Amino acid sequence: MTPSVPGYHLIRELGSGASAKVWLARQLALDRQVALKILAPGLFDAEETRGRFLREARLLFRNDLFGLVIYPLDLDCPLESQ
Repeated sequence: MTPSVPGYHLIRELGSGASAKVWLARQLALDRQVALKILAPGLFDAEETRGRFLREARLLFRNDLFGLVIYPLDLDCPLESQ
């Protein structure tokens, strides 16, 4: 089942693991394709897990070539590269 993420049109799943799925998506506001990583619900409950994903996001955003968005379902807004 394809999840619904405000501001994004999910095109297809690119991959998945125990803690997240990555989707090819269109960011509607900027009309660009992005890789959208959707974290499993409840992952941001643990401070250690939250810190690990935020560090990963910062590292990936530094080397962003085409757009990456990490969407923790427990937060009100996604973390996006600029």
